[in-house]
Amino acid sequence: MEISGVDEFVKSLNKISENAEKLDGASIPLEDLLTPSFLTEHSKVSSLNSFFEQSPFTEEEICDFENIDENKLDEYVRKISTFATWGEFIGEATAIYVSDRLFD
Repeated sequence: MEISGVDEFVKSLNKISENAEKLDGASIPLEDLLTPSFLTEHSKVSSLNSFFEQSPFTEEEICDFENIDENKLDEYVRKISTFATWGEFIGEATAIYVSDRLFD
């Protein structure tokens, strides 16, 4: 009888749905996106600290990160990674984060 397989499938879908609801509209801290694992695999830096330390940005700009000039951020991302823009870089980090949480 295939019912148990279907039951498990439905249970898995319900869990994914619950996880998606938890993520919906959530604000994700930068350190949860730019993890050492992500940075090591996708850039020339291995931690969020080194990401900022090696950047051309002042401490003041880092503290006000949301207002950093995106062109300068794109240029820095191109220098330390294979991504062309900050949007692509953070988008990949976000996709990995969401995927990890959805199927947890």
